[in-house]
Amino acid sequence: MAIENVGLGKLPNVYFEKITLEDHDEKSFRVVSHLIVLDELDESSFIWSNDALMAGFMKVALISTSNPAMRDELTNGDNVHPTMLRKSEYWDHQSMLNIYGVGDLYKSEDIDDKHFKLKVPILKPKDASELALFAYAYIDHKELSNYLHIKLTGLLSHYMGPVASEIVMAGGVIPKTTNLFRKPNNEVWAGPVHQVNDEWYSGPEPDEDGLDLTLDRAKNSKIVDFRSRALMDRSSLTFQALPILSDVHYSLNSEADLFGVFSIDMKNLVLSKTKFGKQIYGLDEALFLVVVNSMVINSAEISRRQVRFRRQTNYLGTTMFSKEDVLPREMVGSMADLKELAVANDAFIKSFTFTDTNKNEGDRGEFIYEVNMTFVDKTQDLIESFLLNIKTNLNGLKDLVRRLNSPNNYNDSLDALRPSASIPDTLTTYIKDYYRYIGMVKDVSPGDLMEMEKAKQSSFNLSNYKRNYGLKFIDNYQKLYNLFSLRFGVSPKELKSNKTKPSYGYPPNIIKISKTFEDLVQFSNVESSYDVLGKTDNKEILILEREDMEARADQEIARFFDTSKAVSSDDTFLIDDNDSEALRDLGSSKMMFLAPLAFQFQGQKMSTETIANIDADRISAKFIQSKNKKSERKVSSRTKPQFNRKPMKAKTTNKRKTMRKSRFKKSRFKFNFRPVALKINQLSKKREDYRDSSEYLGGNSEFINIETRTDRSIDAKDTKQAMLRFSIANEVSVKRSKKQFDLTEKGSFYEKLKTSKHYSPEKLRKLPLATKALFNSRSRAAKNNIHEAESDILKEVDTKVATEMIFHANQKIEALHGYEKNDMGESIMSKPIWVELTDELLDERTELLCKMTYVEDAAIGVVPAQEFKMPVLNSTFIVKGSAITPVDQDVMMDTVEELPEISEVAYTTSNIVRQPGS
Repeated sequence: MAIENVGLGKLPNVYFEKITLEDHDEKSFRVVSHLIVLDELDESSFIWSNDALMAGFMKVALISTSNPAMRDELTNGDNVHPTMLRKSEYWDHQSMLNIYGVGDLYKSEDIDDKHFKLKVPILKPKDASELALFAYAYIDHKELSNYLHIKLTGLLSHYMGPVASEIVMAGGVIPKTTNLFRKPNNEVWAGPVHQVNDEWYSGPEPDEDGLDLTLDRAKNSKIVDFRSRALMDRSSLTFQALPILSDVHYSLNSEADLFGVFSIDMKNLVLSKTKFGKQIYGLDEALFLVVVNSMVINSAEISRRQVRFRRQTNYLGTTMFSKEDVLPREMVGSMADLKELAVANDAFIKSFTFTDTNKNEGDRGEFIYEVNMTFVDKTQDLIESFLLNIKTNLNGLKDLVRRLNSPNNYNDSLDALRPSASIPDTLTTYIKDYYRYIGMVKDVSPGDLMEMEKAKQSSFNLSNYKRNYGLKFIDNYQKLYNLFSLRFGVSPKELKSNKTKPSYGYPPNIIKISKTFEDLVQFSNVESSYDVLGKTDNKEILILEREDMEARADQEIARFFDTSKAVSSDDTFLIDDNDSEALRDLGSSKMMFLAPLAFQFQGQKMSTETIANIDADRISAKFIQSKNKKSERKVSSRTKPQFNRKPMKAKTTNKRKTMRKSRFKKSRFKFNFRPVALKINQLSKKREDYRDSSEYLGGNSEFINIETRTDRSIDAKDTKQAMLRFSIANEVSVKRSKKQFDLTEKGSFYEKLKTSKHYSPEKLRKLPLATKALFNSRSRAAKNNIHEAESDILKEVDTKVATEMIFHANQKIEALHGYEKNDMGESIMSKPIWVELTDELLDERTELLCKMTYVEDAAIGVVPAQEFKMPVLNSTFIVKGSAITPVDQDVMMDTVEELPEISEVAYTTSNIVRQPGS
């Protein structure tokens, strides 16, 4: 080790053992460099410390600079010697040189080595962002020349040891990593190094005895920031009350069983309803989650109400509807019936689902649901437990610091702990709790909080601890306790005096919330509906595994395309390459859009999966039958508002006179209650008033003896089919033509889209597969030959109903991604965010709440006819995700956390320098 610890000749290496940043005053902070110089026993004597000449004229130089140009020059090995520094063009007021003699070093001696330590404080302004330190030993040649009465020139005039350096701050940031060199046997190299190409070797310059070294990265534990941070109190004045409960999302299965999903913003519930809501506003998320989890559901009740609406108008003539119950409300679920879901993508939002299986498609009328829930407010107990813990920790910390600062454990002359001292493990808990509570009341980010906690832990290491560190931490803990007491206005129960009378300062700890969901439910709508997912017999909200959803998406491709054949055709070669590629892309939209697999009427399912195997006549007949049934029954109790109503004129007369006159004012309407006799079939019964038709028509006329010809004639064989076609032609409002989806035709939807301002190839890429099947009809892969056929199945009455269901009743699949946020980052429960269901989303989430809505885009011809927009079974459902946690660069600790901590911290360097003269 002698060659490593003693550099040029007998001059020793100077190491930075530790660098601390400490508070000084309001305008500056202190940078304390802890330097160490080693001397080792070489055979029978120490290398340099026993040499009177060396010990008498050796000096230790410490250079500090905040000038990046000066730092780079010194790092490159230029103008490092004290006699050369001031000759540099970059030397200015930002740089400083400190020189110390051997007598300034504190010596400690072992059997085979000596340690000489030096602590050098440097003051820097508060706003300093750059600082580099350089240290080395050198011979004061001027003093030595005077002593020897000779003139030292050449190399002797610049006789110095290896230069050690550390970057303390760069751009205001303390380096988190440092460098370490290892020998071939993996031991740490402690001496100077040099580089040849990309390889590192021992010694200041190339030498045949040099060792091949390996450069390693390590966590920088040498530089520790003990400075206090000015933290602002978290504000509680900007909180805005927002809805606590979301709207409900309903779905029905084939038996008209209802499933509802709603969410509760627990954060808003705590802030707006609990006693300490406003006081704890702005808590760190991790701590607020503790508060939220302390809230316990006491009771829950889901009720169903059958309602009808009465039309009313206000004084200005605006139409209003008021609800009134037809029957008493009926409870359909309690707390035991609620099932919690993990679909909100927010730790502070809890989602629940309930089921109502007591209705069927035969139940007429309109229904609404309401929820009533109560919670137990335990924030009072929680805050008291926090205060009690702080007080307990404070008492324990006082005892711990008292023992550390006692003469048995603390060396006042060295201002350090004795080697025999030990720090109790309980201190770690005190520090963790302190910064956990600081995060509750101070405005500090989690990342900064973690750094502050690590710095505090480091300040209580055996090698770092100072007497004032412990005393200052006690003072900070006391201030934290006082701040909590003042902010929340409570104290631990153990510290309260017993009262003869109960305290009335505590409100009841039961919180009630309720909401009536406005969305109407009509169970009879299930009579005519679509099955899109292929699952309709579920007894609770439909939950699909990811594999099931992916299989359904693959089924959507298979029903419209044969993927073993080419999707391209002559049509796609005639259009833009990007558009052609987008129309032939079958994978991008397979999970975003799905078409119905079956049409259900009165419990009977008719498949619409493949156009080649459908029963078009049956589907058409059942559709017309369902349409007629809907028109026969009253759809809603809400009457249509009267439009173009003349506004009432404003009256300028005195209000009192107006009221008096209104009592005697006659009605605007006149009613006549006299009965009016309506004569029906007013024909004479006297035979003489009629003439014999045979006089005019002849005796063989069929008009004669009509009484014998009153039997109903037999219908023609195809009358029923003809009537069905007639009904479809007259009652289906939409007009379709295959030319609209022909890429070769002028005026097609593609041509119109191409010339619109909303055009983009991405819009074509994200078309429903059913629509792509129409555009790609001439390709070999498409399972239809609509454009090749002479007839137009989109227009013909025989196939019009079936093709409308298959190609134009597409459902868009969207997933709940969360809720919109206000300016303060609080969730707005009335504004959910729905996004496209993608593989990436399934990778990130555990559960996804999905909904289906009709696809409507007139620009590309995807507009379903109103009469075909029937309810979709299980329109709200859950898809299980893979829950692969994404790599978050902002939250994830960087690679520094994965690097090892080195015990030989003195031999590490954050700034590798080129040795002078090498």
